[in-house]
Amino acid sequence: MMSEPTLTEVLVAIGRIEEMLRNMRHDLAKLQASEDQQWKKLGQMETDIELLKQRQGPRVHFVSWIAAVAAVIALMLGILDRLYGV
Repeated sequence: MMSEPTLTEVLVAIGRIEEMLRNMRHDLAKLQASEDQQWKKLGQMETDIELLKQRQGPRVHFVSWIAAVAAVIALMLGILDRLYGV
C-alpha cells in the first residue's frame, strides 16, 4: 500500500512542474523569435529577387518568354501524343 506524500514531496513536485513550464515558455519564446527572423529573411529574399528581375535587360525577358512558349508547346505535344497517338 502506498503512503500519502509528504508536504515536502508535494512542494518538490510542484517546483519541478514550475521549472518545466518555465523552460517550455522559454523554448516557445525562442521558437517565436526564430520564426519572426525567418519571415523577415524570406521577405528580404523576395525583395532581392524582385530587384534582380527589374535589373534584367530586355534580352533576358525575351529569352524567358521563348523558354516559356517552348515549354508550353512541349507540354501540348505530350498531351496530344497521349490523347491521339500523334
